[in-house]
Formats: sequence, C-alpha cells, structure tokens
Amino acid sequence: MNPKLIKWLKANNLPKMTDRQRFPSSSIVKYQNMSPVEMFKLFITDDIIEHLCEETRRYALFINCPDPKITNEEIKFFLAILIVSGYDKKPSKKSYWDSGEDLCNTAVYNSMRHDRFIQIMRFMYCADNNNYYPIPPLLPQVV
Repeated sequence: MNPKLIKWLKANNLPKMTDRQRFPSSSIVKYQNMSPVEMFKLFITDDIIEHLCEETRRYALFINCPDPKITNEEIKFFLAILIVSGYDKKPSKKSYWDSGEDLCNTAVYNSMRHDRFIQIMRFMYCADNNNYYPIPPLLPQVV
C-alpha cells in the first residue's frame, strides 16, 4: 500500500464502531476460565505434536544422523522452552541452564538438558520430505 494514500485520523475523529463491528462477547465466554496450557492445546494438538516428532526424527535420518529418539513429551518441553525464551530474554539460549541464580530458569533447567534442546533444535522439521505438498500438512491443522 502506498503510504501517501493513507489518511490518518485523530483519536477523537475516529468513526464509532457499531455493535456488528465489535468482537462478539458471547464467543469469548468459553475461553475466559481456560488456563494458558488449555488455550495452547486448542492450537497445538496431540496430532501436531506427533507430526512434529515424526518429521523431526525423519529429518535426522534423512541427513544421515542417528535416530534421535525424540518423544512427544520432549517436543512439548521444547516448544515450552521456545515460548519461555520469547518473553524471558537471556543473553543466550544456554543461559536458561546456567547455574547462577540471576540467569537460570528452574522450569527450563528441570525440564530438559541443554544438549538435548540443541539436538532437537538441530533436527526440528515440520514438512514431510517424502511427499511434496504445495501447503505443508501441518498448516491445515493449525488453521
């Protein structure tokens, strides 16, 4: 879009939203009392976890590495660590496993060894190398 064509409005000159344009409050009621984990599971289902686990294992074998024997539980921990690292910024990924109180994240430290995290990150793969899909098979599950 051409920035010269954008017409900026002052906050007091914004058009009023009609009831039809507002987010329907009735549709959020079923989500109000859900925990973050329950909300996460709405988007990242067990099928998606299984898919990530299988494709990650398959990718390791595809590049001639030994089977990393990644479990679904490890994929869940791996994703959780990625989420935590998005809002709890540290100087490096390794800092989450640091023994110092100022850097160590106990939940991360107790969930997975650093070397295992790096190994999973190295092989993490979402697409099926054996089949060509114009849209990866994971995308329809998320959407």
